Amino acid sequence: MKEMVYQEEPTIELLDRGTYKNYEYAVMSLGTHPCGYVKLPEGHPYYELKYGSCRIECHGGLTYGRNYLRTSRTTEEKGGWLGWDYNHLHDYNGSLLIDSYTKHSTLEIRQECFNVIDQLIEIEKENGNASKTIN
Repeated sequence: MKEMVYQEEPTIELLDRGTYKNYEYAVMSLGTHPCGYVKLPEGHPYYELKYGSCRIECHGGLTYGRNYLRTSRTTEEKGGWLGWDYNHLHDYNGSLLIDSYTKHSTLEIRQECFNVIDQLIEIEKENGNASKTIN
């Protein structure tokens, strides 16, 4: 796991990646701010929904839903990914340089990924599709 280093210029860097309860997650730096992502398994009730239709509580709400995740300038990971960013009011942004705003750690964002995964598992259970989640 790499720690988030805030920068003035945009970039793409993978800070942490792993699996929790059979769901993949990734913590990314976009240079000015970090983001968290979770990959949905095929067959999940949210797999083909627009992210705005998904009932997930996370920092600032979902802001990303695509069939790929760019983990570097040249690498795209295929699959249904949901994500959220840490670039909201009172979140630190490297291009704004307001020191009183909150800087989020990679560990904190990883924990939020786990929280989102737990919610996704509950949604699977509610919809009778819990086959991939129990570990």
